[in-house]
Amino acid sequence: MNGLVCREGVFLTIIIGLWLIYRIDRLHRNAIPERMMDEIEKLSFSLKVKVFFQTLVLDVFLLTPLFSTHKLRWLKHMLIFWGSVAIFIAALIMYGFGPEVSTTPPTDLLWSLNTMGVVAVLVGGLLALIRFLQGKRETTSPYADGPFLALLCAAVGTGFLMKYYGAVEPAFSMDFTIYVLHLIAVAASLLAMPFTKFMHVAVAPYAKFFERFRVELEKRNILIDFKGEELTDYALESFYLSSAKIASTRPKEGLE
Repeated sequence: MNGLVCREGVFLTIIIGLWLIYRIDRLHRNAIPERMMDEIEKLSFSLKVKVFFQTLVLDVFLLTPLFSTHKLRWLKHMLIFWGSVAIFIAALIMYGFGPEVSTTPPTDLLWSLNTMGVVAVLVGGLLALIRFLQGKRETTSPYADGPFLALLCAAVGTGFLMKYYGAVEPAFSMDFTIYVLHLIAVAASLLAMPFTKFMHVAVAPYAKFFERFRVELEKRNILIDFKGEELTDYALESFYLSSAKIASTRPKEGLE
């Protein structure tokens, strides 16, 4: 059964990955002007590398724009993001070498890494769910966000319990029930993910990447705005910057 679950998990992950590629491609075609791409091509290789690592470290790994505007929001995102990374790394290694290797030193540290990731995602998910239910969302959220956060908490919560009640035999026992509930919660949360704001995990950094390039071009008196408002509304305004702060980064001279 574990092999079947692993294959289904890989299949669902591929589906989510393809959906992310579709969303990013749609955002690129609808928001990034061809002229901007042409001007970016003319920039030096060192500057392109600099912008890439600025986006990766500051906007993805550290989420510094969120930290400077909303500390609790930053904490929620950091807990969910790095907790998910820890779970993914531990699960990947365990499934690669076999779950049984994690029961003896030093590979038993994988369980510790997995447990820390589960706790981090659970705390971050509960914080986000509580604020969602209280109506204290910082930005407009899709209606699916609430159920998704509940499924996420259920998935990691039952996953944590499986460390102590993880057997699949005999059927209809408490252990088996927790195992089945965990599988259902994981599958449901992955299927719901494309319809939630959680997709900005990939779309927002991509948008911020081009926002940094836009600023670099403006420093060279090359003024190019994004097409439409999809990029700023969905990724920048809703995640990194307010519309006022986006406007404040644009020089006023030469716009008339």
